[in-house]
Amino acid sequence: MVLKLYGNPVSPCTRTVAMVCKELNLPRELVVVYFTKGEHKLPEYVKKQPCGQIPYIDDNSFVLHESRAIARCLAVKYANAGTADLYPSDFQGKDLVEQAASIEAFNFYPADMLLIAVLSVASLTDEARLQEYLSVLNPKLDGFGSILGCSGYVTKHMREVQEARRTEDKFAIERERF
Repeated sequence: MVLKLYGNPVSPCTRTVAMVCKELNLPRELVVVYFTKGEHKLPEYVKKQPCGQIPYIDDNSFVLHESRAIARCLAVKYANAGTADLYPSDFQGKDLVEQAASIEAFNFYPADMLLIAVLSVASLTDEARLQEYLSVLNPKLDGFGSILGCSGYVTKHMREVQEARRTEDKFAIERERF
């Protein structure tokens, strides 16, 4: 059975899970959830994802939500599949990865979402507003980048996944123009 990823390709969280699947060479099917239509709040969806957010996965009847939890689960579950080593096996390495994930979740991600919100509802020509949000986002990127760069425990693959996600965010914004 192919892993099913329920989400939307515009969502950074969905793309994070998709990038981990790609790094692991894990076959998956994207089931598009149109959050602009409120599909993530429908009763049948909330049964699987009680917070009514995207994404969640169905991996052979095992349902899991929250993108970072999904990413870690897949990285551990499929670690011996002859693919990328995305999650360390030693305690210190795991702790440093968890630290980086927390920084990403609580420092970078909120700034990232503010920028996406501005670009989705404001005119892309509103340069002053864009610069205001970039001034919040860029220091977060610099801090996160320095952590990824200095930790020997945060693997090359994890850095590549994060960079690919950031690059994809930029492309999605430009492509969709919301």
